[in-house]
Amino acid sequence: MGGAAATTLVAGTAVAPFAVYHFHRMTHFGLIANLVAAPLISLLIMPMALLSLIAMPFGLENWPLQAMELGIDLMVATGSWVASFPGAVSVLPQISGSALVSSFLAGCGFAYGKRAREHSGW
Repeated sequence: MGGAAATTLVAGTAVAPFAVYHFHRMTHFGLIANLVAAPLISLLIMPMALLSLIAMPFGLENWPLQAMELGIDLMVATGSWVASFPGAVSVLPQISGSALVSSFLAGCGFAYGKRAREHSGW
């Protein structure tokens, strides 16, 4: 669970500037939603998708698709539940394209800066 939380935090931080640039909103409880949704995807939705593909040539895909639908409905309900939390979303002003590029370059520098310094001998 710690790995999933760390992945969610890193990915959320990486895409946040792009989400703010395009949608002018920032979510604050994505970690909670992802910790609930990830097991649904891994344990129910994707296995049922594969099973439905295997069963499709035999006309037996209905049951796996119904199970998959249940998982997707639960995932959407999780998103709606988390979005209903007080303070779940902040509406932000528009950021400029240069601010987006600057945040992207800063993120790249943060991600690759240490490695570049190690290889250059600094």
